[in-house]
Amino acid sequence: MSRRLLAILCRSEGMRRSRAVLQMLLWDSTTADPAASLRQLLLQTRKRLGDFGSCLQTGADSVWLEGVTDETDGANGPEAEFFEDAGFGTEEFEDWLRLERQAFQTQRAERKSRKPPALRDPRLVVGLTTPGEVLLDGRQTVVAEWVTNLVRDALGWSDFICCTDLRLRAEPPECDLLVCVHVLPVGGSLEISVALDDAGRCLWSRSVQVPNDKDLADHRDAILEFAQITVGRIEGLLPVLAGRNEAPAKQEPKLFHVVDRLFTMRPADVRWAAETLDGFSDHENLASILAWQGFSKMLMNGERLVADRAAARSEAMHLIRNALNVDPMNTTALTVASHYQAFIKRDLAYARDLSDEALAIAPFSPFARDVRATLELYDNNLEAAVPHARIAMRLGRSGPLRHYLAATGVMIDTLSGAHGRAISVGRRLLCERPRFLPVMRHMVASLAASGEMDEAQTLARSIKRIDPEFGTEAMTAERYPLPSELSRTFISTTLRRHDLWG
Repeated sequence: MSRRLLAILCRSEGMRRSRAVLQMLLWDSTTADPAASLRQLLLQTRKRLGDFGSCLQTGADSVWLEGVTDETDGANGPEAEFFEDAGFGTEEFEDWLRLERQAFQTQRAERKSRKPPALRDPRLVVGLTTPGEVLLDGRQTVVAEWVTNLVRDALGWSDFICCTDLRLRAEPPECDLLVCVHVLPVGGSLEISVALDDAGRCLWSRSVQVPNDKDLADHRDAILEFAQITVGRIEGLLPVLAGRNEAPAKQEPKLFHVVDRLFTMRPADVRWAAETLDGFSDHENLASILAWQGFSKMLMNGERLVADRAAARSEAMHLIRNALNVDPMNTTALTVASHYQAFIKRDLAYARDLSDEALAIAPFSPFARDVRATLELYDNNLEAAVPHARIAMRLGRSGPLRHYLAATGVMIDTLSGAHGRAISVGRRLLCERPRFLPVMRHMVASLAASGEMDEAQTLARSIKRIDPEFGTEAMTAERYPLPSELSRTFISTTLRRHDLWG
């Protein structure tokens, strides 16, 4: 009986069925108390599931599965029948089973006729070098090696770039982009310069001067910031490099294309990105792909783009678990898991542990830094959030996550009282991402606090069309999606003070 229960739930929309329907399917009219029989069956099934018993969830009116994926898709052999050892059940169960078997056969036929997915292009290859012939003394060599190592370490986490250290290769591979680091004496200073070279064509260059004296170590922060800005610019060149040899219509989407579309927050783009990510299952970087798939489900839930938000959250959790099972040290998987625990589960202690692991592996990941900044906001620690957000923006200002990182900055600026900057950045973001609710909710408070009431009232009306609970008592509930009590208190107080409440 437990197997029948699980089969029914697994094949139901959102893996959820009402108690009444389960009672009808599993027991006939001769059963004295089907409700009590269902309660007993649920207890027995949890025991039989052992460590996975928590996947079977119950409510007052329904039963559902959480953290489970339905893999009964016709892929288990040419002759396999759906639930072929189901045995005999009630008449209603037999009717249900017959319909499910017909659907199973239809899925199998569609699977046979479907062409295998095209393999995506590999990640872009970026080579790093320090031309030895221009280095005149030991200090210049040390500085050049240090800057190059910083860039290498910052790119090492990336899901979008394959970084190759050409200093270690006797026969360097063909690269999509060459990063050349030079250090030259200029008067009493050292000029550190980086050039991004594409087949002899300089796409971008930047330099910084630091004093060439015994206190060079005191300028580590300036040199670190310089390296981080370089990494941000490299990510910004990804679309140019990917499309230079192909007609746009013939390009297979690369991961950074999909992630870039995901973060536009436009409903059509988010849905397209989520569907496209589902087709990346054969990608060589499987843990990252699973993590991004999980993140896309979280986004579909958060932006209210799915009818069954509970099912989307459950699927996200399953994908994130799988990502960590594939590679427990994958930075993207750890970062998405941290965000899930903080944003969905509100388990800030576990989220912090996951974030610590991600940052220990990849301290220069803009995604990991941004998630840590939002985690600090969830924990009402505004002062700790600021440096993480600044580093994230410096590293990712031109990359696929640039709008997402800027949104965190808007929230921090609003709560810090930097309303002018919050409004300026928020306006630019909303031009490109008109439905981005976290930005809208904070920006309306900044507008009201700055006396720009006409725009504040217009924006508040736009928010209410997407989120009818905004500006009502529902905002004071813990379940309402605001990052922290800091946000809840400031936004609610500001709306009340300026007659935008209710």
